[in-house]
This record gives sequence, structure tokens and C-alpha cells, in this order.
Amino acid sequence: MSEESGQERRVSNQLEKFWNKLRGDHEIPFERDMDIADLEELWPFCFIIEIIARDEGEIAYMYSYIGESIIEAYGDDLTGKSVYAHLIAPYTADLLKKFAEVSAEKKPMADDSEFVNLQGALIRYRQGLVPLAYPDGSVGYILGAMKWRSYSVFGREDGKRFTSGKAIHEEDFQGAPKEYKDSEYACVMFSHHGVV
Repeated sequence: MSEESGQERRVSNQLEKFWNKLRGDHEIPFERDMDIADLEELWPFCFIIEIIARDEGEIAYMYSYIGESIIEAYGDDLTGKSVYAHLIAPYTADLLKKFAEVSAEKKPMADDSEFVNLQGALIRYRQGLVPLAYPDGSVGYILGAMKWRSYSVFGREDGKRFTSGKAIHEEDFQGAPKEYKDSEYACVMFSHHGVV
């Protein structure tokens, strides 16, 4: 496999290619111009965050769409819910920083990291995030795509946690790890370990 074809498979690269085509001559593309048919292969692995300004000057991030693979990774359907109120810290704080950065920079971002989902499984992922505009041209949405793997997390008597090193099936969070589960694509990511 060539390096180029390997790069093209990365979800962040696929999302950025879509974003660049959609934006044309604009600084960022408009959300209204997005055609999900152009994301058919990635759509189940995508999510859309709406950026909502509050009276106190605070910003809220709400899930307006979550693909099936993202629901599986998070362990629940968070469509219509606040990002901050429903995900597990410190992942939530890191995610909100990434959303703020994508919004302020108005550029795509690639990331990889990990979090423990709402069902107690360790999720390691790579994702891409891209800004989308409201009709007035301001950043109003973030489209994300994520590829992930799930691992069993074990507790110890001293309170420390460790993983088995073997991925588990998403539907079996109890007992010993069984089988490897890897989503083909999914939309959302962060990076502590390098470029996605």
C-alpha cells in the first residue's frame, strides 16, 4: 500500500478533503451547503456539534447529530444533549478545548486520545474536526469523524486502573475480553500521541 493511500484512509484526511471541497472560495463552508450523500461512507461515524451562545457570554456545545458508530463508542445516544453534561471528565474538558480551538482557528484539526465511555469501556480513538458556518458566516457547527477501538478496563485493590491490552466487543463490557472491535470510520478526535 502506498503512503498516499494509507493517508487517504485516515478519517481526519477524508474529512478535511470533504471540507475543502465544500468550502470552495469561502474561509469555512456553510452548514446549509453540506450534502450527507457526499459523506455516505463516513456518515455513520460522524457527529455534528452546534455551538450555542448563552446570555452570560458562555458557549454551549450540543450534539445535533450522532452517527451509529459514535453512539456505540460513547455507550449512549447523546443527540440533543450538552457535551459537557454527559461525557466523562477529564475527556469532556479536553474535548471542549478542541471545539473552542477549531471554532477560533476556523481550520480542521486531527486528534487522537482515549476516554472511558458511559458503559465503563476504555475507548482509544482518532478523529477529525472541521468548522461549519451559520448563514452569517460565523462558526456555528463542528463536524467530526472518529475511528476507535474499545478495551476492557480492570480495577485493582489499590484503586489504579489498567487495561487488558486486548480489545473487546462493544456489547460485552463484563468479564474477560473476548474479541477485537474496530469501527471502520467514525467522526470526532483529539491527540496526545501524534497526528491522526
